[in-house]
Amino acid sequence: MPDFIGVNMNETEQVCFNEKRRQHFLSEERFNKFNNYFLEAIPEYNKWKLSDDLALRFLSRQQAETYWDYLKIIYTAGKPIEDLIPILEKFLASEEEITKFWQQNKVKLNDIGYYTSPMPWCDVEHYLKTLHLIALCYLLQREDLLPRLLEVILANAEGDLEPDSTIEDFLDYHFKNRPDPDYVQMGKHAILFGEAMRGETKEEQLEELNAYLKDWYREMVGMSDLEYQSHLDPEQNGYCGYWAFEVAAIAYLDDLDDTELRQSPYYPKDMIDWAREQKRKCEDKGKAD
Repeated sequence: MPDFIGVNMNETEQVCFNEKRRQHFLSEERFNKFNNYFLEAIPEYNKWKLSDDLALRFLSRQQAETYWDYLKIIYTAGKPIEDLIPILEKFLASEEEITKFWQQNKVKLNDIGYYTSPMPWCDVEHYLKTLHLIALCYLLQREDLLPRLLEVILANAEGDLEPDSTIEDFLDYHFKNRPDPDYVQMGKHAILFGEAMRGETKEEQLEELNAYLKDWYREMVGMSDLEYQSHLDPEQNGYCGYWAFEVAAIAYLDDLDDTELRQSPYYPKDMIDWAREQKRKCEDKGKAD
């Protein structure tokens, strides 16, 4: 569990927290409050799953959302990168579970007013999250999770709407053989990210990534009111960190010089450094064998 749970920090410990956090927006109060919520909420959602109340069981989808927010906030707070991996696994397992429940009970849930799947990739609340989840599978060295994640994405698609070109291009680093639907769901700014993946040279890729990252907060985070400017709320409700994980993933996968990208407060440089180190260790081990 997080190092800072339930601790009344003295001045030295406060400085330590401020030095460890990866984004200066995050307050110690917000971090501790969310950790306490996390400890209470996860067991409670497990109880909801056992309820005879269909609506309450479906609302247990908030467990996956809580795991997702927890992953982001512990990264923002400066926790070791390795700590994110089991949280990503728990998120995916929880999302798989609630997606299966949705598929099995869709008609009954529609009858009581629930018409939307737990994680529709095409919705403004989930599009950037979908890109982030794909990115984290690459960066955290868990490409083995991508087939499961893809199944969740497809199972949550509304009206059997296939993922758009941007998402498919991102998945193509792993799957290689999925068809290109040749459309973009979320407008011209997401196209910049797609063009960065398709760039013929590393210089072209970096040009597109820098353009994408420059307006990333306003154009991508700003698609949803749930997170945008949440750090300005007096209690920072909704704020867990603003991170362009997808940009770091492309820089990692295509071995780009990310010197300029690292100037952005939204670029997760610690994570890409960790990913590159894991890759080097794996390559060194292969040479030794």
